[in-house]
Amino acid sequence: MFKMLKSYIILLAIILNSSIFAINVNFSNPTTTPTGAAPNLSDPGGNAGSSQIATDSSGRYVYAVWNRFNDTNLIVQVAISSDFAQTWSDPTTTPTGTAHNLPDAGGNANKPQIVTDSSCRYVYAVWQSAFFIQVAISSDVGQTWSDPTTTPTGTTTPNLSDPGGNALVPQIATDSSGRYVYAVWYRSNGTNNIIQVAISSDFGQTWSDPTTTPTGTTTPNLSDPGGNAVDPQIATDSSGRYVYAVWYRSNGTKNIIQVAISSDFGQTWSDPTTTPTGTAPNLSDPGESAFNPQITTDNTGRYVYAVWERSNDIGDFIIQVAISSDFGQTWSDPTTTPTGITPNLSVSGEDASTSQIATDSTGRYVYAVWRRDYIIQVAISSDFGQTWSDPTTTPTGIAPDLSVSGKEAEKPQIATDISGRYVYAVWYRDDGSNEIIQVAISSDFGQTWTDPTTTPTGTTTPNLSVSGERAVEPQIATDSSGRYVYAVWDRRDGTDSIVQVAIGFKTFFPIKNSTIKRG
Repeated sequence: MFKMLKSYIILLAIILNSSIFAINVNFSNPTTTPTGAAPNLSDPGGNAGSSQIATDSSGRYVYAVWNRFNDTNLIVQVAISSDFAQTWSDPTTTPTGTAHNLPDAGGNANKPQIVTDSSCRYVYAVWQSAFFIQVAISSDVGQTWSDPTTTPTGTTTPNLSDPGGNALVPQIATDSSGRYVYAVWYRSNGTNNIIQVAISSDFGQTWSDPTTTPTGTTTPNLSDPGGNAVDPQIATDSSGRYVYAVWYRSNGTKNIIQVAISSDFGQTWSDPTTTPTGTAPNLSDPGESAFNPQITTDNTGRYVYAVWERSNDIGDFIIQVAISSDFGQTWSDPTTTPTGITPNLSVSGEDASTSQIATDSTGRYVYAVWRRDYIIQVAISSDFGQTWSDPTTTPTGIAPDLSVSGKEAEKPQIATDISGRYVYAVWYRDDGSNEIIQVAISSDFGQTWTDPTTTPTGTTTPNLSVSGERAVEPQIATDSSGRYVYAVWDRRDGTDSIVQVAIGFKTFFPIKNSTIKRG
């Protein structure tokens, strides 16, 4: 009798594990947006693009930002949600006096970025406007926005960059409390482009230059002004103490990936002491050109990962990675990669590009995604970046491919929760007529990947956007548990480009239609 009962219990456990507790991710449209036509966040009367999205640790508060043409200029706009993206609205107050415009409409403003703290109380948006870098801040969960009170010497609020040269392509990062905020960009010095940084230690109210930057540069310059440096990225730990900036710079012959580090809340910056190339601050080998770096770090700032694309000896571009386990002081190649050739994550023979990287709160689990031969591919590490491998299963049946071959897939993005268990990748892919947004998910630390369970009405999984018009440039964000997932993208409506959003909800059972209500 006891043996029979034990057998029933084991059978029941297997059934529960395989069905009730199987992970499902259901994507749907929001119920309400500022335009009155879900899933559209931006008004259809003018071209909108360059959308970005951010959420807090709970996933309750979500912010989207984009640039939109107002018949005269490009302006940066924002939409906010406080109910897990079910309903979206304009903020009540902005610096311009016109919701939802953040900058003054008198000059072109584009390339916006947005970031928030873990509670979502503090929100920061940065953009380039008439070749200045500008910022707007909110301290009440996105309801009201304002200019900072002070910016670095020689600039006028909300300008972070000096007016003497064109400044472009800003990025922004903040710590978990929102107190420390860092913005980075590149700016012409009349001869070359140089990487510059501005810092705030009072929730974005006042901004300043750092006091010290790497040898041979003048604050706020992070890169040596003797060569062209562009496309910076920035990351910080949960305390804001450790900050890392990466970019690529010409050495006169080739482009190389470089890094600068700060361990005192951005006040002073330095080169690392050791890099894989033997020449700090170079992360990539200077024998061939490298481009488009990305960087991420864990909650403590101890583990740091940089990824980029680099030409090899036969003219292909390959994805490479460098790792640090001592707060950016020393960098090295991983010991093992899927290709068998360190530090290459992607196989040579076809061009690989547009890599992205994400890690969990401990830095143990790391995920890199890229496009190769117009297929989206992924590599995973579960030992702090030391060894990398292909996943065991993907939706295509061919690891490491996440997207189906036969049509072009581009511009992947990746996000993970604080445990690293739940991972989400998004990209756009040609369906034979137009580009559509697609997504793949993993609920076992990147080992196996699947299509979502459901997607918005009128689409076929893994499609998030409706076919019939071109949808491109997706971005993705998730909360700390991986339960709530948000994707935003730009899609044509037949006349203009509009910003659209889809919301994902992780459950232990499939949901065909749902309305999520939270108090």
